Amino acid sequence: MKRHNYKEKKTPVFIILFIIIAVVVIAQLTLFRSNKNLVQNKINDNASTTANIQEKQSQDNTVIIDFGNGQKKEKTVKANTPYQALEMVANSQGYKITTKQYKYGLMVEEINRIKNTPEKYWLFSVNGKPGLISADRQKLNAGDVVEWKYTSAK
Repeated sequence: MKRHNYKEKKTPVFIILFIIIAVVVIAQLTLFRSNKNLVQNKINDNASTTANIQEKQSQDNTVIIDFGNGQKKEKTVKANTPYQALEMVANSQGYKITTKQYKYGLMVEEINRIKNTPEKYWLFSVNGKPGLISADRQKLNAGDVVEWKYTSAK
């Protein structure tokens, strides 16, 4: 009967097994490190995007109040809505604002003792376009120009 020497056969199997485990561990460490870098880059990108959004939101808006009689007041403010922009200018100039709340939003009835009438009323526009929703609900972007104009229905 022939005797087998198992020691000689076990050694190559252990070496191959050790090499496979070493390759797997090295691959895991390499992938983990590259994933960690990807996550850090994504965090940095998100922080940069957030900073850009905050910078844009904190930029000034120009507000023009046209009283319809040749008198205009222009001021630069940081506002979220056309109504908030109007309030800021009115407060700085001592103008009184009268509003009325409707289910669709706030309606400006009077600015600095100039009231809405059947012939003339206060209308706001953003970047030359009339507001499509109420002034307290429309959002402003950085650099928007808000104009409040006392105008006729013509």
